Amino acid sequence: MPIRHEATALLLSGLALDEISHRLNQPIFKVIQDLRLQAGEGDLKLSQIFFAIPAERRAALEALIQQNGTSSPSALQKQAAGQGFDWHELDLYCRLRNPSVFRGDLYEYLADIEVALHKMVRATLAEEFGPEEKRWWRQGVPSEIRKACVQAREEDPDPVDDPFAYTTLIHLAKIIEQNWKVFPARLPPSLANDKKRLLHEFTRLNFIRNAVMHPVKGRAWGREEFEFVLQWHRYFAPSRNALPM
Repeated sequence: MPIRHEATALLLSGLALDEISHRLNQPIFKVIQDLRLQAGEGDLKLSQIFFAIPAERRAALEALIQQNGTSSPSALQKQAAGQGFDWHELDLYCRLRNPSVFRGDLYEYLADIEVALHKMVRATLAEEFGPEEKRWWRQGVPSEIRKACVQAREEDPDPVDDPFAYTTLIHLAKIIEQNWKVFPARLPPSLANDKKRLLHEFTRLNFIRNAVMHPVKGRAWGREEFEFVLQWHRYFAPSRNALPM
């Protein structure tokens, strides 16, 4: 297997750039070059490479940028080298630190999460109440949400048959809240015993989703929001998740 493919596999397994460098006995600049080549060929996302820079190293580089008032790699090179940073790692960080670079990636992760949540909620309701519509749909979904979904389908110029497809993230949160006793087993441990936190995070996820899906509204989001979405992606779409922790 070519080294660049080995580097990609290690990144997808969750290793950071410095760990990949050590594992392959390759200088970190070579690892970054290989990974960027794989990103150019469509095998990786740039955000995956960016977040493979350990959080503490990203923080150190960001501190340098703030201290010097510039994100020019050439202006920061000497100081960064003094802290043990390779030029290619510095350049990678400076080029990709603007969250807007990852807007397309974030869109994909949000879509994955939304699809996974819809499937999880529906499957849980069907398991609890029965697969027939008169059971899971009528017993598990509050009437106001059922009505909203039917109305949304009626107003859709290209409707789909399943009204549940018109549930929003906020709808899903309310469904989970109403049927809380049957959902903890389907939730990650950090959320399974904290309904208040789960509902709060649903609200935050919905805000980020709307900010990304409707950019003309000018709602801000940044790396913190991106990392929050990545965490939810790890929670609910693990089969689609290929990002290091």
